Amino acid sequence: MKKSCSNSFISTASAFMLGLLLCIGMAATPVWAVHNIGLFELEGNTTTEGVDDWDTLHGGGGNANLFEFTGINPDRNGVDDVFTGGGSKDTRDTATGGVSSSVWLHKTVTDASPPKDDITNAYAAAYTCPAGYTFGVNGCDDGDLIIYFGLDRFKTDGTAQMGFWFFQNDVQKANGGVFSGIHKAGEVPSNPMNTGDILVLVEVAKGGTVPLIKVFEWVGSGGDGKHGGTLNTLFAPGSAECTGGSDDVCAVTNGGSATPSWPYLDDDGNTSFQAQAFFEGGVNITRLLGSTPCFSAFLAETRSSGAPLTETAQLKDFSGDGFPLCGVDATKACLADPVALQCEDGSSCTDNGDCVGVGFSESCADTNPRIDDDGATFVVQFNVGITADGFGALHDPVIREDITYVGTNVLADNPGNLEECFITAIGGTSVTPEYLPSGTYVELDDVGTFGGAAVPYIDAGDTLNIEVTCDTPRELANIVTVGVNVTDEVDSSRITEQAVMQSGVDTCGLAPAGSLIITKDCVETRLMAESGSGPLVVETIVEFTIENDGNELLQSVKVTDDQICSGPTDFCITSGDTLLPGDIKTFRAAYMPSAPTTGTITTCQGTDDVGEACDVDADCRSNGLPHEEAGVCLSTTDKYVASSAAFLDTAYLQGTGALSNDILGDNDNTNGGEGMDIISDTATCPLCPADEICQD
Repeated sequence: MKKSCSNSFISTASAFMLGLLLCIGMAATPVWAVHNIGLFELEGNTTTEGVDDWDTLHGGGGNANLFEFTGINPDRNGVDDVFTGGGSKDTRDTATGGVSSSVWLHKTVTDASPPKDDITNAYAAAYTCPAGYTFGVNGCDDGDLIIYFGLDRFKTDGTAQMGFWFFQNDVQKANGGVFSGIHKAGEVPSNPMNTGDILVLVEVAKGGTVPLIKVFEWVGSGGDGKHGGTLNTLFAPGSAECTGGSDDVCAVTNGGSATPSWPYLDDDGNTSFQAQAFFEGGVNITRLLGSTPCFSAFLAETRSSGAPLTETAQLKDFSGDGFPLCGVDATKACLADPVALQCEDGSSCTDNGDCVGVGFSESCADTNPRIDDDGATFVVQFNVGITADGFGALHDPVIREDITYVGTNVLADNPGNLEECFITAIGGTSVTPEYLPSGTYVELDDVGTFGGAAVPYIDAGDTLNIEVTCDTPRELANIVTVGVNVTDEVDSSRITEQAVMQSGVDTCGLAPAGSLIITKDCVETRLMAESGSGPLVVETIVEFTIENDGNELLQSVKVTDDQICSGPTDFCITSGDTLLPGDIKTFRAAYMPSAPTTGTITTCQGTDDVGEACDVDADCRSNGLPHEEAGVCLSTTDKYVASSAAFLDTAYLQGTGALSNDILGDNDNTNGGEGMDIISDTATCPLCPADEICQD
């Protein structure tokens, strides 16, 4: 969306000169007929007759080349703001901080005086010369800025002098009887690369129908105007009726009655314009100046009718409004392309993220966003676009991050801040990462910070792309604000615009994938005396391996086992441990089954007793052969029997994702979470290995 640099400067009263169709031009570069190029009618009434007219715009219409319309701004509504004080002249600055000590002042009155200087309505519209047009054929060049303007007044007695200001800074009526915003000064002679504010003066003598027009540029000093040369003439006084085929300057007033589509009431109670109550005009600004500046506001004024078109006339009534002909668009979007990283052995990465070289098989492609090595923060790259939307170049671009975090985690290396963002490239050129503190503007034209990548201005229609890289611990509501100045001066008005990334809506798409694995294996089973001369019991040694095979840090990792956890805590994680992505931890524990199994076993007894079992004929055998001496098969009870009997025990694993906040594993339903996966493994440990006899 286009953002205005103006706050709707509505004052009120200006017997504005809008009756001027500045088909303006200079002797060297005449402006062709602004009234007959097929954009807008200038024929002394408001009625639509083929192309746009004021009734068209007031009704919400307008052709495709309409860029901005102020609306019909009523100025007379029982109270009126008018100029006051001797310093309120066109040769003086609008506010303190400019070149003149005396500045414009205003006051509020119930009726402006005299009535012929009382503005009832004022209006202006900006058009773009259509694509494909050329000056020699069509009267304007593709992209030219053409402004049409008009006003109507309360009474038509006497000669009328009016002025129309185009301000580059946002000049407005302010509280306390003063104005805010000062003039933008151009140069002498006029320089298309550094233009000033424009003043168009118009005068219509009583009973006349052909306006006289004079055009000035504000230069601050050195001009040919009076009172210090703050104004310099661009177009000398001359007739400017909108009738010729190639008017240099044209303006028109109504010669007879005309009825507008908006409410109007004059001093005599008429609801239609009487002769000379309505003025309109237009000017090709691009042809006039040789370039197109960024106008922000307009002001229509009435003036004392002394010497014809003198710049020192006392100002009477005024009516103004915002007229934002330049704006800025801001966009913010995740960079979609992966960032290719180099493999450890120097080889390149394949499309699927593998290394071409040998000896390094891990992924080497960084996606955007990605999870940092700490597993607890996202690394997200954004593209912030700053587009000069309108007619002129915008200056001194700045950028600011405003962050509202969703969650409670903070970055370990940045306590108190919930995200860290850095400018990492400007206009496609990589720069040393420059920190973007939340809520603080960073100047993109700073050569000391950004060197050759610094950007002092953005041409009309161009977009400056800024790469911003952020570390963030979780989803966030992120707002980037960009700002530009309408001029290259330090006191310039600034335009700002925001681009919002909403939490859960516009965030860059990466879902943390938490995953835990546990394995429990029986390493060894052995017989141990339960006490000095007590029965033998089985001792089992088991090994646990836990692994984080996801992409986020896992916190509060717990291993629970009703056998192991009763043993030494060194061998049992009960709470508080963490696992980085890819981490594997292994530990062993020994424990004794609580209910040893006994039975009866028959063994050989003799001089060559080797503990073999008796065969079916009750002879002792050794390796399948008879012993040299006879043996006796004896039966003994309460011995452990070699068999397939085994001790089974299950261990459970649980952890919490640092980014997703998901709980992985339900620890055998100890958390009561329905539908939660149970992460567990069971070790099967034989109580008496089959290749040996378990005995005292």
